[in-house]
Amino acid sequence: MTRRWIAFGLLVVVLLGTVAPVASFPGSDSQQAAHPAATALATTDSSNITITQRLRLTPDRPGEIGVTVAVTIPDRVEGLELRVPDSVSVTDTDGFEQASGDRYEWTEAVAEPTITYDLPANRTATGEGPEPGSGTYLYADTGSWAIVSPPGPGVGYQWRGEDVSVERRLTVPGEGVAGERMAYLGPSSTYSRTAHGQTFKLTVPSEASMVEDPDQVLATFATASDRLRVGDRDEQVFTIVAPSDVDWAVRGLQTADSDMWVAADQSVDEADNTWLHEYVHSRQRLNTTTSTRWLVEGSATYYAAKLALEGDLVDFQAFHRTLDRGTADRYDEDVLANPSTWSYRGQYDKGGLVTGELDRQIRLETDRTSRFDAVFKTLNARDSRFDHQRFVETVAGVSTQSVAEVADRYVTTTDRPSMWEQTEHDAAFGVVPAQFTYQLPPDSDPYRIESRFRNVSVEPLPTLVVGESLRIPVNVTNVGGTSGTYDTTVTIDGEDVAGVNGELAPGDSSTVTVPYTFEAPGSYRLGVGDATTTVTVSEPATPTIDSLTVNRTTIEGAGDVSVVATVRGNDSIPSEGPISTTRNGSVLGEEFVRLTPGGSQSVETTISLPQPGVYELGAGEKTVTVTVREQATPTPTPTSTPTSTPTQTATPTADGASGTTTTSLFDSGTASPGDESSPTTASGPGFTVLLALVAVLFAVGGLKRR
Repeated sequence: MTRRWIAFGLLVVVLLGTVAPVASFPGSDSQQAAHPAATALATTDSSNITITQRLRLTPDRPGEIGVTVAVTIPDRVEGLELRVPDSVSVTDTDGFEQASGDRYEWTEAVAEPTITYDLPANRTATGEGPEPGSGTYLYADTGSWAIVSPPGPGVGYQWRGEDVSVERRLTVPGEGVAGERMAYLGPSSTYSRTAHGQTFKLTVPSEASMVEDPDQVLATFATASDRLRVGDRDEQVFTIVAPSDVDWAVRGLQTADSDMWVAADQSVDEADNTWLHEYVHSRQRLNTTTSTRWLVEGSATYYAAKLALEGDLVDFQAFHRTLDRGTADRYDEDVLANPSTWSYRGQYDKGGLVTGELDRQIRLETDRTSRFDAVFKTLNARDSRFDHQRFVETVAGVSTQSVAEVADRYVTTTDRPSMWEQTEHDAAFGVVPAQFTYQLPPDSDPYRIESRFRNVSVEPLPTLVVGESLRIPVNVTNVGGTSGTYDTTVTIDGEDVAGVNGELAPGDSSTVTVPYTFEAPGSYRLGVGDATTTVTVSEPATPTIDSLTVNRTTIEGAGDVSVVATVRGNDSIPSEGPISTTRNGSVLGEEFVRLTPGGSQSVETTISLPQPGVYELGAGEKTVTVTVREQATPTPTPTSTPTSTPTQTATPTADGASGTTTTSLFDSGTASPGDESSPTTASGPGFTVLLALVAVLFAVGGLKRR
């Protein structure tokens, strides 16, 4: 069955005589619902399509790298086609065949088809960047090492059933390391540090000679992460140190969410700080329009200088010199809201000065209770794009209308402020009033779970079950310069559930515990201040029978059997439920059990087996067979049985003597009267003769009485 895409954004498939609706994709991921296919496909059980780019060096061809694209295809995908990037040279395919030009169609023969090609790695620019370098390269491959950001192939596909999405991954199977969109190929060392919910990874190539100690760079990032409270902290920040033997167009470059490279010769003790400039970019999620595009580089320039000042990396004079560049004559005609008027670096220098002046004005107008950080944070959180009018309204919302009018004038005209001096800086930025940060684990104490299943402290937070109470530790720190009272709320999915309040001196911290019970399964967003985390809640798992044993499998006649069931719970969440005991399928009784994650319990019962037969005893899905046999008739023990009842007969003789004959139950032998050798015990014949004599005497006495 052959399928074709008319354009790479249009997927037209005829299945079972029906034309499916077409979804377009301009160079990325195209989707189309499909009817069930008539043939079986080689697929996998994964829920989404995964496109993995595996990168490798080609030392004999500097300037290009080898790429193998492996595609994992779920079973409900009926057809798939890739479009390889421009200028690549395809060298091998497995499970793909060329459809036309740069389009390759999955043959359905293998579940993970691959395409291998050589990709040009060098990418150049004009040199216009935040920190322009002397050359033109943005990415480069020298043969022995490379810093690259390879474009991924476009994909179009059709499926049946539930929606299918596309996940993309970047890997370096050999020496090297990859982030989300950027990778280093070649030998290197990696340094890392975790702070404020972020993990910073710094990759230092063997070819790079840093002017800074890697630990100092990581410390700079950690300090900036704490001070820059504008939301949007990525869990991982991936940074490559770029060797200096390439003519780079810029001194640093950030892409994707938080991937970046910085030239090895960059120092951290500068107000014009490349490390901090790129880090600020990693914290931006600004959906700008043409009139607000200046804010991307303007805010990065200002905050890099400000963070360097506040981190004691530079003094005020260095900070002043950096922002004062925005007053240069070459920016006399620059209008920030109109990019067509920008001079070289206008959005960086004039944009940085205007951002700083607005920060200063907001602080002065609000008695330092607000700052430009609030504008940054508000715009960062917007899913939709914002224009100049929305920007001005946001400034007014965090300060006053007069500051908003200043913002409008500096952005829409050629007017620009002058750089403020030290005394003016102290008046606006000096002693900061009480300001509070809020943190959730791992920076604060562990969570505590209290329920009918468990009472434990945990970190990280596991999946809860319905009815469990979570005691949420909220760590509050006063990062301001004066004592003050904090008052905020803990939210679940944006709804206030508890208040957090108290008073702290400058620099002090306190942990406040907030309890909350989850009554329904689901995924909940827990938040306090800037700190958020996700809580997953499910129904309790059903316990399972691990084994079933009896104390005997065969008994003689009716009787009882002891049955022991070993019950095991789910490894991840608590379990509960009834355990039924059965005899030949009939339920005899139940016992309710509750188990902690990974816990087990033995349940013992006694079952009566009333008559002979084969019984199947069960608990859950486990059974065991017990056999009851017919009880055998007892066999009598053999004994000497007399032929007649033993008697004693006296026969008178002429002289009055009697002759006596005796049969004993104890002994079958006979003894003669007067035999001196006869025993005198009750088991011998002498005892029998004596009894006979006594009987004669009693008889004679009786005659006399009569």
